[in-house]
Amino acid sequence: MAKLEKGCRIEEVPQGTVRRFKVANNQILIAHTTDGYSAVDSICSHKNGDLSKGRLEGKIIYCPVHGAGFDVTNGKVAKNVSPVIRAVTRSEATNLRSYPVKVDAGTVWVEI
Repeated sequence: MAKLEKGCRIEEVPQGTVRRFKVANNQILIAHTTDGYSAVDSICSHKNGDLSKGRLEGKIIYCPVHGAGFDVTNGKVAKNVSPVIRAVTRSEATNLRSYPVKVDAGTVWVEI
């Protein structure tokens, strides 16, 4: 059964930024875009890059390790690793788990 867990205070993630939080023993990336707050796994599915150190452009977060891009609103791969990197590593990025969020009384709650 899903449970709402405290992710962060809204002021901890200003619009246009992302930040990693430990929520119920999960490393969660909370993003604040023009669409509002969203939450996805914080580790890249390709080579375990820390997405909180990546570049956010609109609603796409880019992995700092190999450049794969993920939509922070749903976790889907928006840009996979280059064909050259894919050939060398024999792998590619896969979708991240996304988590429903609720904002209430200045707090971002994550459904785990």
